[in-house]
Amino acid sequence: MMIAYCYRGGDIHFGDFVPTDAIELLRGSDNIVKGRVEVRARHAYDGKTLLVPGVPEAEDEFGALQAVEQFKRFLTTPRRKVRGA
Repeated sequence: MMIAYCYRGGDIHFGDFVPTDAIELLRGSDNIVKGRVEVRARHAYDGKTLLVPGVPEAEDEFGALQAVEQFKRFLTTPRRKVRGA
């Protein structure tokens, strides 16, 4: 079991528990959690850090929480297959 979680700055981490100052994004098997998050997250300039889209740019806590909630919904939405692919 793996859990993806983020901090206020939008940086995403993986582990087997959620620290008290973090927000859970997705929970499940290692390959599903990492696969969904790594593909759908924003990648920072360092090429290693994963970010919740919209959180680093949020003007306030409310905007950051809205971005996190939207990203959580995005993570649980099945990907659509592209016709002809």
